[in-house]
Amino acid sequence: MGVLMSEFFESGESENIFASNARGLRQRNAVIGILIAIIAVLVAILFVKGCDDDDSPSSIPVAVEEAETEDTEPQGSEDTPPEAATEEEDDNTDEGEVVVEPTPLPDDPESQILLGDYAWLDPSKSEATIALQELLEIEADGWYGMGTREAHLAALEERGLPTSYAAICDLTVGEDLCGVSPDTPYEEALATLISGLGTPDDETDWYEACYAEYKDVSWGAVYARFIKIEAGEGDQFEPTPPQLDGWAIGNQYDFDTQEWKKEFPAEVAFTESNLRTWDGDPSTFPEDTDTVIPAGSYVTPDQEDFQELIGHQMIEDQSWGFYTVITNQYQIVNSGTGNWDYLTNTSMLACD
Repeated sequence: MGVLMSEFFESGESENIFASNARGLRQRNAVIGILIAIIAVLVAILFVKGCDDDDSPSSIPVAVEEAETEDTEPQGSEDTPPEAATEEEDDNTDEGEVVVEPTPLPDDPESQILLGDYAWLDPSKSEATIALQELLEIEADGWYGMGTREAHLAALEERGLPTSYAAICDLTVGEDLCGVSPDTPYEEALATLISGLGTPDDETDWYEACYAEYKDVSWGAVYARFIKIEAGEGDQFEPTPPQLDGWAIGNQYDFDTQEWKKEFPAEVAFTESNLRTWDGDPSTFPEDTDTVIPAGSYVTPDQEDFQELIGHQMIEDQSWGFYTVITNQYQIVNSGTGNWDYLTNTSMLACD
């Protein structure tokens, strides 16, 4: 036959080996394929689950939001609303306020003199005023004027006592200015006014108006007017030496700044008086009435407010156009644009 049995068997054995190897490879490949398929399925499951988790709310953010909500709650008690807390704070503040009792005034003899009741330029020259001046170690003439007032104020301040006990030169329209009556000689009147009001802010030279010569001396809004009439041939008026003619207050209110342009040296009051009726015709004279305008404070820039305060309407002057109220003690004039005059002598207005 020419073929050895050994060769026959060797060829078959090789085929068996090849077949065995091929079968093992197929099995391994099958296992790998199964594993790949399982992995793919797991990946797909995880992917789907991940998508579902993104679309659904997570419990972790909710927990964070709750924590933030708790942290951002207003401070204070959970049971006390903010309004109640504020009220509690106000109550505590009120409880903490200390009520200051007025300091009792000393009762030693010297303090009693300093705290006495004194009248400005009292013509009686009381013994009380003399005792005060002796205590102040100034001239004891019994005349309470500016010099006494300055020394009195200094003594009150030094002892820590109320300065309201020092007498002042009152500005009461309808009464004498600092106790100086009209017709008082010029030098005497001016000296007294300076003692009561201090150094004047301004004064004019003598000027001619109407039938006489006039001179104005001013302390802020207050001015005293002096008059003199020189002797002359053919004059119909008797010669008059320089003397006080009257006093008045003239001021203008600036509605932009809401302030008076001139300072009032002291609080302005008005004496009790009787209203005079007038129709506004300069050729007629005002007539006295029994209508009383009580004493009070009537300084105000607004005409309607003024009329409400005195309880009467102002009358328009038919010649000059200003509005006025006339009593038996004074005349009040509003000439517009905030200009007010409070006159104690009606002749002062005619010769302005």
